[in-house]
Amino acid sequence: MFISRVTDRCLPFFRNLKKSFEWTDECQTVFNDLKAYLSSPSSLSPSKPIEELYLYLAISQAVVSAALVRKEDGSQKPVYFTSRALRGAEERYPQMEKLAFALIIATRRLKPYFQLHTIIVLTNKPLRKAMSSPKAAGRMTLWAVELSEFDIQYHPRTAMKGQVVVDFIAEFTIVDGQGIEEKRQWNIYTDGSSNRRAGGAGVVIQTPEGDKIQCIIRLDFPTTNNEAKYEALVAGLDLAKVADRENVVIHCDSQVVTSQINGGYECKNDRMKRYLEEVKYRIGDLEVKFFQIPREENECVDHLAKAALAECILVTEQVLSFVQLSSLIDNGISIQEVDSECNWTTPLISYLKTNVLSDEKGAARKLKVQASRFVLMKDVLYKRGFSQPYLRCLGHDKANYIMREIHEGICGNHSGVRS
Repeated sequence: MFISRVTDRCLPFFRNLKKSFEWTDECQTVFNDLKAYLSSPSSLSPSKPIEELYLYLAISQAVVSAALVRKEDGSQKPVYFTSRALRGAEERYPQMEKLAFALIIATRRLKPYFQLHTIIVLTNKPLRKAMSSPKAAGRMTLWAVELSEFDIQYHPRTAMKGQVVVDFIAEFTIVDGQGIEEKRQWNIYTDGSSNRRAGGAGVVIQTPEGDKIQCIIRLDFPTTNNEAKYEALVAGLDLAKVADRENVVIHCDSQVVTSQINGGYECKNDRMKRYLEEVKYRIGDLEVKFFQIPREENECVDHLAKAALAECILVTEQVLSFVQLSSLIDNGISIQEVDSECNWTTPLISYLKTNVLSDEKGAARKLKVQASRFVLMKDVLYKRGFSQPYLRCLGHDKANYIMREIHEGICGNHSGVRS
């Protein structure tokens, strides 16, 4: 008798065995599910020579599985189940590589079936194209060579027949009720980066409707890479709390941070323990899940975190930007919005935006005359010119940064600079 996805079903037991064992409500629920599953075991069907066999592949966060079936009288009957738990770096494989890895595991464990029969892999993913692509490299190329000795065909997956196959695949399919609940979740992607002087944090919030909110936070104090990732994560939780969202999924590419929060790793560093306490304090009654994702799926947030490390943060209007002056666990948080300092553009922007004038008549008249030569477009101040484009107005810090870039930085080798 075979138990479909036995590793996934027993995962809470395995995690408990890594530390002091404690029988939790989750363990009891899994135990009850296993008893119900074993009360109606599935019977396997022997294959016949020369007939074609069909292979279904399924992947999850921790396990890859495969179901080998045969057709008889218009229905599908199971021939064999196989599954394997992902270990270490295998959990960070991209989805397509996990799918190819599930096929490789099936060929190694069910080699007699693959040698004797034509195997039709039923999948809606471009698995064959991914493995035969000239750009495929590394393990995908090695797997393609390994599979070349078998007669494997790839067909699009159609409706699945047979109760056993439905039992196997159903756990990977979103039912109607679960789909609605999943769509209501807010997904938050976080990442942090650091150098010798400062750190940067990036946060991207994705609403159920598909809208994205991007945020850059410059950590204006010395910090390590893991501390910057914790700062970004806490910022994401704070933004979710401000938005009054209780069902949140946090995505982070750091194995250390996600494993410490989920209980897989133990915090030995005092600063990490204090960060972990801050995270747990902010979770409170929220329904929050933490997932580790591959780095290539977190590129957008990674760019935001690295952009925050620049001496002058240049961002578009759609990106929220802040400067954090002290560490979360040291002296509390002190945040100020970028470009919130007062400079020569402040009264002009205030007048053009809200029509606010000084109580002093002379100053008010002078501001009116001065403002006639400026225009505000999408909250950005420009100066009008004669027969020339609008000139963007900069504060002192940005002007200083641009002048240094022109004379010393990216434009330093231009011939006009020396003159």
